[in-house]
Amino acid sequence: MPEIQLNGKTIATQTGTNEPVLKNNVVMESGFSIPSGVTFPAGHVIQVVQHIADNTAEITSSFSSTFQSFSTAFKKGITPQTTTSNIFVLVSMICGNNDATIHLQLYRDGSEVTNAKGVSSETRTSSTSAYRYTGSPYDFGVNPISFNFMDSPSISNTSTEIEYEIKATAGPNYSETFYLNRMDLDNNIGFGVRPISTITLFEITS
Repeated sequence: MPEIQLNGKTIATQTGTNEPVLKNNVVMESGFSIPSGVTFPAGHVIQVVQHIADNTAEITSSFSSTFQSFSTAFKKGITPQTTTSNIFVLVSMICGNNDATIHLQLYRDGSEVTNAKGVSSETRTSSTSAYRYTGSPYDFGVNPISFNFMDSPSISNTSTEIEYEIKATAGPNYSETFYLNRMDLDNNIGFGVRPISTITLFEITS
């Protein structure tokens, strides 16, 4: 079996007419760049991008199950490096309101990504924060909402950005305003909070 050595250490071998195999004792120096077109085994993370929402936003839902964008849209784009990549979407949100159930839905380029099973009268969501409290001290509270989803967008080229957005509604039975990164009563009180929310996108080889 032919092999290539440096200072007595094997760095590559070849069996017959098979492709040469780089040995696992080869260390890439700092700054080494992997050329475009290299194929990684399934399950490898190619890139990670994140949107950090450190400002507040709100939605007013008026007796409708239609999902709406937050006043400051909560979204993030990614340009996949391969046409067959999966996108792992990780969402962490902090929402506040006084008297409603917050329903969240994941969208890709304006279309729903997740579509739960349910009857026609039910609001199908990606995630829901269910609580029904009225008045103090509940209007000072915030709720953590998190979920993840592995999406397979199957894009036609690698030059187009795809965009993921979280939209929300209070469902068909309530008219309510709810908030991202703040409490219902946001009047600069000492025990108030101002958290952050994030969308993180991982491009993963299929």
